[in-house]
Amino acid sequence: MRSQKNKLNMLSAVPVCIVGNISVGGTGKTPVIIYLVQLLQRHGLRVGVVSRGYGATQSTHLPFNVTSVTPVAQSGDEPLLIAKHTQCPVVICKDRVLAVKHISAEQPLDIILSDDGMQHYALDRQLELAVIDATRLIGNGYRLPIGPLREPPSRLNNVQFLLVNGQPSMALSQLQSKHDWPQPAFFEVKPRCFTHLKTGQQLPLEYFNHHDNLFAIAGIGNPQRFFTTLKQVFNGAFTQHIFADHHAFTPKDFMLLSHHPIIMTEKDAVKCRSFATDNMWYLAIDITVSDQFEVDFLRKVHQLKPRVA
Repeated sequence: MRSQKNKLNMLSAVPVCIVGNISVGGTGKTPVIIYLVQLLQRHGLRVGVVSRGYGATQSTHLPFNVTSVTPVAQSGDEPLLIAKHTQCPVVICKDRVLAVKHISAEQPLDIILSDDGMQHYALDRQLELAVIDATRLIGNGYRLPIGPLREPPSRLNNVQFLLVNGQPSMALSQLQSKHDWPQPAFFEVKPRCFTHLKTGQQLPLEYFNHHDNLFAIAGIGNPQRFFTTLKQVFNGAFTQHIFADHHAFTPKDFMLLSHHPIIMTEKDAVKCRSFATDNMWYLAIDITVSDQFEVDFLRKVHQLKPRVA
């Protein structure tokens, strides 16, 4: 144990990029992290991810290494999704400083992305990327408990990148004019297909249009965004079922649902696979980001101080 602690303490710093937000509720941060990891990997960089691991209730020790086959009760939903889609090292721990030291000790890395953690100020960071929702923006502009913000809007003056989930709007332009925020880049969530939880079978987006009814469930921070996305690809009626963010699904949650198709997010699907039924599907998505953002982000990353071997 003592030698391991010494090993951690003697580590040279690996550049850390925070991918977070200043508001509560979903902004699309997890698909952004997956996209960023894949972008960096395509350009030959060795990437690791650290996360709090919210929802992980059965991890035997922390920090904990997450892989694509880790049970969701040990990993939490978001870290498992990141590991599944990127195959990069993923470590969960409430103490992100310890998580960074642990993942750095495991293998050489060029950069570490922190899933959330803008407010985890004990963690040194070289880059900050804030994700906000184009529809909700910063709400009423107040901090908790009377508003949705963890920090005041001026906090975004200090981030290097502002990535907005949705389309440009007059409201965003007016907010930006009042603050010294970086020039925002925009991304959009694009539905790709429906994927069967049990078999992995993929079906085209128009497949369910002949059904009279669907059940759409969401246990995420911003369920209405999922329902809006589903409406883009499904012309019929569907019944919405909203659960708390990071809800730990059990078979009892589905007892009252009929044999009509059940559609959910992939984040929810990873918590339902162990008891999935034949009528459970998730809506697979991609995100599209401007080419200029990719150029700017990669340039900034390559300017960071490399890890000393």
